[in-house]
Amino acid sequence: MKDVQAVLRLRTEEEERALYGLGNRTLRRLRERLGVKVTARGASVTIHGPAEAVRAANRILQGLIEKASRGDEVGDGEVDEALAGESVGAPGAGARRPAATGEDRIV
Repeated sequence: MKDVQAVLRLRTEEEERALYGLGNRTLRRLRERLGVKVTARGASVTIHGPAEAVRAANRILQGLIEKASRGDEVGDGEVDEALAGESVGAPGAGARRPAATGEDRIV
């Protein structure tokens, strides 16, 4: 499948702060969970990768931008909720199940 690219333009610094998260945490989580390349330069966010994953990342970012523009908080919980609503991901991304008792030890 051919890779595609989408570019989002943010309108305000508040949207940038809300969307990027502390240390670009939100964008890093999109990379890890959806298997896309996400770069931020000023008020532009570029998403690159498989078409379906780029569309999913774009939907998530647009939704988070809308929340921020309404003055709603955009934190880890909102990002997790948005990611949970998407079924696209890199192979194995987001597919971890919670460890059962005793399974969290390294053997």
